[in-house]
Amino acid sequence: MVRHNAADSRCNRCIRSCKAMPLPWQGWSALRGSPRELWLIMVLKFLDSYAYFCLVIMLTSYLSEEFCYDDSRAGWAYGLFGLLISITGFAVGVFIDIVGTRTALITGAVLNTIGRFMILLTNNDKVLLVGLLGFCPLGEALGIPVLTIGVKRFTTRSSRTIAYGMFYSVMNIGALIADNTVTGVLKGLGCGEDICAPEDTGAVLFGRHFTAKRVVLFTTCVASAFMLLVSLCAFREIKVTDDGDIVPYRPPHKASGAAKVVWRTLRSADFWRLSLLICLVTLVRLVFRFQDAAFPKYLKRAFHSEMWGTISSINPLMVIFMVPFVAVYTRKRDHFHMILVGSFVAAASPFVLLFNTLGAAIAFVVVLSIGEAFYSPRVYDYT
Repeated sequence: MVRHNAADSRCNRCIRSCKAMPLPWQGWSALRGSPRELWLIMVLKFLDSYAYFCLVIMLTSYLSEEFCYDDSRAGWAYGLFGLLISITGFAVGVFIDIVGTRTALITGAVLNTIGRFMILLTNNDKVLLVGLLGFCPLGEALGIPVLTIGVKRFTTRSSRTIAYGMFYSVMNIGALIADNTVTGVLKGLGCGEDICAPEDTGAVLFGRHFTAKRVVLFTTCVASAFMLLVSLCAFREIKVTDDGDIVPYRPPHKASGAAKVVWRTLRSADFWRLSLLICLVTLVRLVFRFQDAAFPKYLKRAFHSEMWGTISSINPLMVIFMVPFVAVYTRKRDHFHMILVGSFVAAASPFVLLFNTLGAAIAFVVVLSIGEAFYSPRVYDYT
């Protein structure tokens, strides 16, 4: 008679559990049958992420080199840019509800295209600020939240967590390509990032000389224009029910109807709990703003390293591969628990920099990426 001990039983349960675990691509099968608008959202998210990250990761050095901003003034411009995106995002919420996803995306793409061309073509400080702090924040406010709303509108409740995981991976693919595009263009066109004169770099496009960073900005303008084309030509105003049926979406065309929704929302306790959560998560997101605005200059000045693009690209690369697995294997976990654990890890990542070595800088990005993969997609889904 064969006798099984407790260890054998635990081992058998573990084996059965592992066999029952779906692979990430098996979880993605839940998205089969989704309307084309969901996949267009993914395309638009990639383009928007590429354009956004190209701009933010070189914004402070671009302002310093081409407009003679000192570190403080460039930092204020970067900070105001992000702050205005957040403020206008709240302000245009009613507009998005009234006009619907398609019109909001078209409007945002137009504003972003105009703003990015202004940043690209001007040498005038005032024109630059109109584009950077005027058109672009409005364009981003009508892009980032609308794409997030689109994922919710084009999926069922059962497939939504998987869709947001894919959505977040696509965003990081855009960030990864942006990091390497900036690094490649700056090196390929003869710029040692922060050490050479802008006029000695770049290429001639359409009979006009563009510095290396302006060549990168030109690609962001192309991405914005392509977003406009996709939004105009391929989008329908629809939504998917929890039963999987595709039905027309009819936004409230009267401002009074939207005002009632706003008033009901402001009276909701859930809204204020959600607002508190967002405020707390925003403090964690400040770590990413450091990575964009100050990390490149920190590496340059502390270690004389030109590898900031390569080191920063570790973040999206890790997230791209981690998020699909995390989304599938933790989809039954409570949103708040995942946000709490992931945000704690991400918030702890800057402490690694206390060792003040190049290895510690790499470890900072790795720890930040692990935390981000666990909490950030869940914030999209939770909100």
